[in-house]
Amino acid sequence: MKILMITGGFPSEDKPQKSIFNLRAAKSLSQIADVTVVHYRFFKPGRSFKEDVDYEGVKVIRLNFPYLPEKNRTIKIMRLRLWIYLTRKILKKQLKSVDIIHSVGLDVGGMIASRLSQKSKLPHFAQIIGSDINFHMDELKGSSLERKWTKGTRAAICNSEAIVKDIQQKYPGLPAYCAYRGTDLSNFKPQQRTSPEGPLKILFLGGFAHRASTDFGSNLKGGETLKKAWSLLLDRMRPEAVLQLGGPESKSSKIEEWKQSLSLSGSVEMLGELLPEQVPEYINSSDIVLVPSLSEGLPNVAVEACAAGKLVIASRVGGIPEVIIEGETGIMVKAADANALADALEKVILGYGAMDSMRKAARNRVEADFDSSQYAQRLMNIYKSEIK
Repeated sequence: MKILMITGGFPSEDKPQKSIFNLRAAKSLSQIADVTVVHYRFFKPGRSFKEDVDYEGVKVIRLNFPYLPEKNRTIKIMRLRLWIYLTRKILKKQLKSVDIIHSVGLDVGGMIASRLSQKSKLPHFAQIIGSDINFHMDELKGSSLERKWTKGTRAAICNSEAIVKDIQQKYPGLPAYCAYRGTDLSNFKPQQRTSPEGPLKILFLGGFAHRASTDFGSNLKGGETLKKAWSLLLDRMRPEAVLQLGGPESKSSKIEEWKQSLSLSGSVEMLGELLPEQVPEYINSSDIVLVPSLSEGLPNVAVEACAAGKLVIASRVGGIPEVIIEGETGIMVKAADANALADALEKVILGYGAMDSMRKAARNRVEADFDSSQYAQRLMNIYKSEIK
């Protein structure tokens, strides 16, 4: 089976950490199918419009198209139509030799793939990750592109059951399936602290990047809520813990200024943005992982933390409750509630030693449903069930 995977997010030599999960999915699917990835990037001097590359064993066609940041909805739709036209012309040969189009994300990949499907009569499966259906589709609401999206899509493949429900509500009649991407369990090894001495390591990898496409600004991943919660915690106690901040903008002057304003500035460590190969190392060496997001599909860090048998404190949004079960595999808090997050932090810091069963249950939960080695076959099963 030949599959054309279309996406606006994929790693490259200059950005190896970007959309790493799409690379892992492509590698997994490549084990049982012939996969070619179409990766949309912005045109820059020195880039040709079309580049054929091999990226870590995956065949990739990079389409570098003109782009100017623009908030005007009409211009955005016109630009997307232009990209659809250019893609049809450039990929004319490839479209004649593939069996399935699999898009990732509705912001670019899904919209373009649905039109390609209508023109080529190839079955299109749209992978929905969360932010696309929660934010990006609002920009296209009511447009002909949105109406034609469902007509050019055989089924939606969702990263969580929560997204399945969202798709069924917004687009009734469109088949929707849940296929957890999962994680490579071999990268995460549950282990007890080697010594009760020393501070607990509390890890947050969401960063503080400003998300202009949402209403949450730099707090989409809950970083701003966490800053308030940590300040509140330091007002109550001097925790035997260090808060490790990673992700975009986590080493900015703004975060440094906040750190220095704390009554215990040494309780915060600024990691910066980690490379993909560094993430398992930091998760494995941590004791507690925080996922206080305000909106999510199903965050990979929550799955990875559970795979490593860590205590997880997470907000009750999106698909997070599908892996973090309150009081069983982790602790849930209300999103954007700094007081609730501070309370949960105090609880786990003071009671960490008595929570072994929760850490073991977290690993068992991931082994049952979130093993990435099962992902490719799940996709194939969905394809076959829809292609009669």
